[in-house]
Amino acid sequence: MRKELENIGTEKRYTFIAEFVREGIKKGWHGDLDETILLKNVKLKESGKILCDHIWFTKGSQWGEYDWIPGDIVEFSARVGEYYKGYQGRKAEENGELWTQKDWKLERPTRIKQISQNMKEQEKLIQEKKDSEIIQEQNINYWKDTCGGIK
Repeated sequence: MRKELENIGTEKRYTFIAEFVREGIKKGWHGDLDETILLKNVKLKESGKILCDHIWFTKGSQWGEYDWIPGDIVEFSARVGEYYKGYQGRKAEENGELWTQKDWKLERPTRIKQISQNMKEQEKLIQEKKDSEIIQEQNINYWKDTCGGIK
């Protein structure tokens, strides 16, 4: 499905709309861990046409302004770029696993906006927080009654 990304070209930036799925972690170049973001149903804003079923971004500071919840709708601008996926290098060659394939990605996302929230999930999180506070209050009251107060 990424063939659609190739078709729009790499010459200019486009605005996209996608659904936030989850955050993740990947191993970085120097062994450190990088946070990532998974989006699905990535559409070109002007046409509404789905260009790819999912895409991963490294979570840079531009993504950090929001508390992302699965189902949130995200709008962002990005440029289409190419990369080679697969197994490369001396080790892959020695193991007979050497293969690469050209693929397309979105790179350098900017103007990231949360255009709608998953309200059902938001309400669930609020209720869980309230339930947790009630349980905490009940525990405090139990220990006050049992022990004659917290010292």
